[in-house]
Amino acid sequence: FNTIILPQAIKILNKYNNMLPIISNQKLNSYAKLIAQGAGINKNITSHIMRKTFAHLMLNNGISIESIAKMLGHTTTNITQRIYCTKSTESITNEVKSKLNL
Repeated sequence: FNTIILPQAIKILNKYNNMLPIISNQKLNSYAKLIAQGAGINKNITSHIMRKTFAHLMLNNGISIESIAKMLGHTTTNITQRIYCTKSTESITNEVKSKLNL
């Protein structure tokens, strides 16, 4: 799968010869907690929350459910639709307004 990589991320990849360490979910969650604290976010941030946020952002910005499923590593769109991609009321309202030119 191909994806867009920001210039800052390319520098990090180059530094580690394109081989980043594989970390456990537990370690990722502890990093997320530190980042949330540093950003002043008073919610429990986990890898699942990060994946769900990513999927919501992609969906609400017009990315197809098929593309989101592939980016999340799902073989079909069933799990993606059921767990990760529920559209917000605001995005549904905006979509209807734009399609109907309201």
